[in-house]
Amino acid sequence: MPGLLRGMARTAAVVGTANAVSHRQAQRYAAQDQAAYAAQQQQAAPQQYAPAAPAQDDMVAELQQLAT
Repeated sequence: MPGLLRGMARTAAVVGTANAVSHRQAQRYAAQDQAAYAAQQQQAAPQQYAPAAPAQDDMVAELQQLAT
């Protein structure tokens, strides 16, 4: 029976260590993904803006030209 308990304790320690390493690795990958996503968003941000609207004076002049 003591051998069985020792084996169970060893297995529990190995499983606990494996879970801790796996969790840490998942956190590291998540941080890398988040940093890559943030960098991608910063690069894409200037492309998301709408083009500048024409000035009002141009629109008035165009309407006056069309009216004649």
